[in-house]
Amino acid sequence: MNIRGSPIRLLSPSRYPGADLSEKDFSGTSLRYANLDNVDFSGANFSGCDLTKVRIEETTDVQSFAVSANKKIIALYEDGIVREWNQAPSKTWLTTNLDGDIKGKDNKLAALPGSDLTLYRDGHLFFYDRVRKKIQLKATIDIALNIKIIKIGLNYLLLHEESGGKNRLVLVDLRQQEVVKSLPTLPFLHCDHLEDRALVIFNEKEELQVTDISLTSRERSPIILPKGAKVSCLSVNKCRKPEDRYLLGTGLYNGAVQVWQICINDWEHKELVPELILHKDNQPVKNISFYDENHIVSSGLDKTIRVLRFDQEGRPVGAPDELKMKLQCRGMKIKGLIRDKIEGKKLREFIDRAK
Repeated sequence: MNIRGSPIRLLSPSRYPGADLSEKDFSGTSLRYANLDNVDFSGANFSGCDLTKVRIEETTDVQSFAVSANKKIIALYEDGIVREWNQAPSKTWLTTNLDGDIKGKDNKLAALPGSDLTLYRDGHLFFYDRVRKKIQLKATIDIALNIKIIKIGLNYLLLHEESGGKNRLVLVDLRQQEVVKSLPTLPFLHCDHLEDRALVIFNEKEELQVTDISLTSRERSPIILPKGAKVSCLSVNKCRKPEDRYLLGTGLYNGAVQVWQICINDWEHKELVPELILHKDNQPVKNISFYDENHIVSSGLDKTIRVLRFDQEGRPVGAPDELKMKLQCRGMKIKGLIRDKIEGKKLREFIDRAK
């Protein structure tokens, strides 16, 4: 076949995500519509190659992520892209732009039944559905300006209400559609809840404590967890057995994650996974969530989502999975690319950055 007077070798529209194409010669070939995410192009020759509508992407910083009921990790990136990952690395089958301006805003994701994606930030709840390979906004709920959503999950909604200089935490049971707890609180930095049994609060004194809010006649003093590195985010997970056991995961400002075990009935705690640096040292972990009771998911400022597996004793099992896409373009040759103004421009940006 001859295009623009140059012979073009047609290759099958295979997918190449994560491939090592370093030093390979693709000159004069056609890779139309190929997926070239996360590829190593170092020293490769793509001169005169037809890259019409190929997918060439890197992941930017992670704004937020959530773990869905079918165990997919849904992530929102700073450039407005939403990706849905399997737990295994380098597998993503949903890539789409989110409607609206999300840059510079504190957006949080939730995976709720009834919509494919839920996004919340101060004053707003947005519900999206996936239509073909795009995300479309289907509903918006506006919330009073003095109310902030702390956590939204399958069964509960945790709100922070400020009124007249006073603070309250309000826990809503979404199944019963009623407020089950409304408690005064001092100012805090991070908060979560163990269903309707306890609150986990990291306060302004940088104390991490668990407070009993169950309907029992016992008055139990808060559990004060030993102070370590400053907490940047936290998340909880209910274990299957025993039913009173919960896991508390914390992301820390030094790039580490930590997991605690909380037993509600005995009102006991222990460190399950000691501080383990998973992200760039001395930079905070921004998001943390449990995949299940043996995996914890985190992201920091390194454009990477990591999935750490640990056993019942808290020992890490293997190296953490890394969910990211990064192109390596040092020394790549792209002279005479077809679609040079589009795909070529994007590749030149990556090549210039690699110099």
